[in-house]
Amino acid sequence: MRPVMIDFPAIARHHQEKCSSVLEERCCPDQFVGVISEIQSSGFTRDSASKRPADLPCVLLILESPHTSEFDESPGPAKGPTGNNIVRYLHQVPGLQDKGDFGLLLVNAVQFQCSLGFPTSKFRDAVFLDVWSNDGRPDFERRFQTLYRDGDCVINCCTRGRARAASDHLRTHVQRALVDMLPAIPEILRRNHPSFWHFLANRTREWPYLDS
Repeated sequence: MRPVMIDFPAIARHHQEKCSSVLEERCCPDQFVGVISEIQSSGFTRDSASKRPADLPCVLLILESPHTSEFDESPGPAKGPTGNNIVRYLHQVPGLQDKGDFGLLLVNAVQFQCSLGFPTSKFRDAVFLDVWSNDGRPDFERRFQTLYRDGDCVINCCTRGRARAASDHLRTHVQRALVDMLPAIPEILRRNHPSFWHFLANRTREWPYLDS
């Protein structure tokens, strides 16, 4: 599949006309961050997702979009509390307890800062959905199909967002794309966003997918 060109600055400025001086335009790349059993003791060792070892099955952990911490120094997904919680609690997530010998790939459904640097309640959902409907979904599908291999485990940890209707939740849009791409996979794990995994229920509860 050919790369999809997302005009993120134009989409962002449509939502916040005066954000040009502070707009983070860099793309946050998908990353391979090590073998899960080693991550538990030493944290992430970040590298390009394309550098995953050829013979290593991986957990593909899907997030929605990078916020502010993800652009400290070199951009990378799941920094700050989100990354800390993944390191600490990933092996306690139902469906992943026996995956210590798997690698971990961190993948954002949208690689741009949909929050525009503001609290996530202000712009994130609207910008995410605007990007998603303007080449964001095919961009995610292209990246995912490049990364996914038979034997991998997929876990959708995209945030819900603020929409009341479940059909409009951010994670539901991402789940639809995953199901369409992977109809033969018996299960795509669905768990809450890792930023809340310090609460037991948020790392163990499976969120409902009404299209299933």
